[in-house]
Amino acid sequence: MACPPRDDTLFARYLTRSVEHYRPGVRCYEILNEPLYTSYAVPREFGYTMADYTRLLRCAFAAVKQAQPDAVVIGGMGNWIGSKEVRDFIAADGLRWVDAMDIHLYPDAMPPEEYEADLIAARALMHERGQDRPIWLTEFGCYADDFPARSRAVSGTRP
Repeated sequence: MACPPRDDTLFARYLTRSVEHYRPGVRCYEILNEPLYTSYAVPREFGYTMADYTRLLRCAFAAVKQAQPDAVVIGGMGNWIGSKEVRDFIAADGLRWVDAMDIHLYPDAMPPEEYEADLIAARALMHERGQDRPIWLTEFGCYADDFPARSRAVSGTRP
């Protein structure tokens, strides 16, 4: 489990030291993967909220930028672009604390082109807030397993 740190100062110190160590070869830093809706990053199931995540993101953004001003800070829900969590993240001012917002798409039920309307809607929300940010697709893939398919599997269709 990855629950929030008890002390934001210690969290900031950890991030600063991590950036100092990795900055010769790393320029982009993602702050927590799939927060809130998963069990491993400030999990909602333990009572954590968007305010908890955005507080950590604000702390992380400051620490990373202090240690490496040209770094790219990536954050967000790591969820599909049309999800309630992504809309809530934008509404909670989360974009203020990122250079790019991450999303994950696993198009097992529909072709990737079907996400276009959701991408347009998310960009409109960003624009309305005056917080246009690049959308960074940090995970993408089609599901597979070790069992032979009953029929030929193709992205956007189900066997």
